[in-house]
Amino acid sequence: DYNWPQGSAASTQVSCASAVTNFPGGRNLLVNGGFDTWAAGTPSNWTKTGTIAQENSLVYSGASAVRVAAGQTPTLTQKFADALVGTPASVGVLTSIAFVLWIRGSAALSSGNLRIELVDGTGTAVNDATGSPARVDFALSGTGTSYVAKSGVIRTPAILPSVLQLRVNVS
Repeated sequence: DYNWPQGSAASTQVSCASAVTNFPGGRNLLVNGGFDTWAAGTPSNWTKTGTIAQENSLVYSGASAVRVAAGQTPTLTQKFADALVGTPASVGVLTSIAFVLWIRGSAALSSGNLRIELVDGTGTAVNDATGSPARVDFALSGTGTSYVAKSGVIRTPAILPSVLQLRVNVS
């Protein structure tokens, strides 16, 4: 930062993917970002592949959370600009999307990866305007039984695909 500690007076707007407030509250982009509501074994407004379960007792905040059993590699996806199966929020070009996730293990984790990324309608990863994948990866190794925050920012490309989705994957 130029002229530290006074700051450069530069500013920017950041869209948020929040678990606390559903779209259209504030600048949040997601609906049911905290996985509080479920239908037929899937968080409402999300699609899934793989096996997950609803956790109702050991949650960081809200009514419930997603539980992933050891050895499972599920994916959750929320589609932008689709109020029926995703979120009505649309994302513009060259937009920074900030998020914070709270994660914990039922025991100390020795392996695994959590990926947050933007994908197109076919599930293909999207690159940002610099040509880098629009994703953030978190190593789960060393995560214990207390909740810890994981945060990041992903950026949209200069040309958006016709379908844009946020995908959360555990591997």
